[in-house]
Amino acid sequence: MPLVYNSRVLNEYHELYEMQRHRLEEVVTQLTHDQEQWRRASYDLSWRVAEEYDLQTLQRMQLNEKSWTKLAGHFAILLSSKDAEQVKYIHSFFRSFLSLISDT
Repeated sequence: MPLVYNSRVLNEYHELYEMQRHRLEEVVTQLTHDQEQWRRASYDLSWRVAEEYDLQTLQRMQLNEKSWTKLAGHFAILLSSKDAEQVKYIHSFFRSFLSLISDT
């Protein structure tokens, strides 16, 4: 009887954990979406101010920021593909190691 009770309590805790995790994931998603909207709005506003008052330095800074963002995105993709290659290599190495262990 105690084992069945413990199992049921454990299942209820697991369900509660999953519900809380799902709720927190939704909150994080919403906050990320809101943050992106505020970032876009502030960027658009600063761009309009720069154009309205012909602020050359600000315009150059914004163009440089776009270039750096593109460059960072490029390197993030490059590094993630390199990471994937390394993970595949490590996985194959680990499999060969496991096969050596299981043979002995």
